[in-house]
Amino acid sequence: MRPETVQPQLPPSALEAGLLKILFLHEDLVEWVAKHLEVLWLQHTLTRKIVEQRLAAQMDQSWGNLAAFLAECEDVEARNLITSLAADERAVPNPKQQLEDIALRLRNQFIDRQLAASMQKVSQPETTELERIESLRQQQEMRLTKRKPLEEHRKALDDSEGTSQN
Repeated sequence: MRPETVQPQLPPSALEAGLLKILFLHEDLVEWVAKHLEVLWLQHTLTRKIVEQRLAAQMDQSWGNLAAFLAECEDVEARNLITSLAADERAVPNPKQQLEDIALRLRNQFIDRQLAASMQKVSQPETTELERIESLRQQQEMRLTKRKPLEEHRKALDDSEGTSQN
């Protein structure tokens, strides 16, 4: 019997790699990421995990520097990915604007995936009329959200969380 081979994970998209690079090389922008980016928007599992860990380190004030973060990182693939992005000598021109663009594009791609799933559900014969109407209403909301800037999206999330806690 042959031992199972572990398939290496595909690299993250250019957007997600750009996000990681900015997140680790521009510490002054981490707060902005924490306020405006939802990790659910990230498709790449490893990228999502790294972003969650980086944001957690920022929030609990355990962030020291990149070297300390890498030393604490138990996942070899994560360490290699972060190291390769941080070692890339190409500077990120206008990182704040690029970060805003990346976050907006990640959000819109997430909404597109949600819309596609909803449209597929609506087209299924077993979907009830009530489910179909609710899905169509949600699709309309998603399309409206996609047109809004990130600040409005975050405010809407904060407002809905505030009303659900009451």
